[in-house]
Amino acid sequence: MKFRSRLIVQLDHLAHNYAEIMRLAPEAQVLFMVKADGYGHGMIPIVRYAFLELGIKEFGCATLAEAFKLREELTGLDFDIYVFSDTQIELEENAEIYLQHRILPVISHLSDLDYILHHPDFRNLPLCLKFNSGMNRLGFDPEEVSIIVPRLKKHGRLSLHHLFTHYANASEPMGSHERNLFQQKRFVDIKKYFRDSGIGLERTSQSNSGAIEQLHGLQETHIRPGLMMYGPTSIGPEHQGLSHF
Repeated sequence: MKFRSRLIVQLDHLAHNYAEIMRLAPEAQVLFMVKADGYGHGMIPIVRYAFLELGIKEFGCATLAEAFKLREELTGLDFDIYVFSDTQIELEENAEIYLQHRILPVISHLSDLDYILHHPDFRNLPLCLKFNSGMNRLGFDPEEVSIIVPRLKKHGRLSLHHLFTHYANASEPMGSHERNLFQQKRFVDIKKYFRDSGIGLERTSQSNSGAIEQLHGLQETHIRPGLMMYGPTSIGPEHQGLSHF
């Protein structure tokens, strides 16, 4: 009787998957999602390999704890880390973690934005904003863009480091599903509002794995592959023909 099991992760498969993604989106930069311990594959060796062997320079975590662990265990590697969900910006003691360890919080609420804009230590922190274009999980309401712009200008912030949104139904056809079309239109409108208001957008991204597989959103500066980097498709079984991966 066996009393233990083990998981063998073949990193050359990760290299193959990355090459396939670059074939689909040769002009885009990759923000590689490594949340949940690299989707269970081991976040530390995955990020080390992706940075050193694949040249990926940007990674996305769900929590500040994950990001801090990456910085602690992969010292000397110069990559960017984004925290998308459990940012804990409102906790004063976390300011030092973000600033000293070069971790970027993805801001989704007006209270967090106000905290950063008014906190003197954050005056040079690159601003990363996420808008809820229809997933209804995290992000600013699109109507709040008219509130955000004057607050940015008041504090001398005339550009965003990265503007995000996230699709709720990327396993469905991006070109015909009603929710996907609605979210696409909303993100276009949000970007236009910022630019027309004199706020520059250094980086933009909208496409998670399912959207990338359908060649959608590749015109943005970045794509955000998650599950597809580890092998599985993100397209629903009834729509498998939509995938180019």
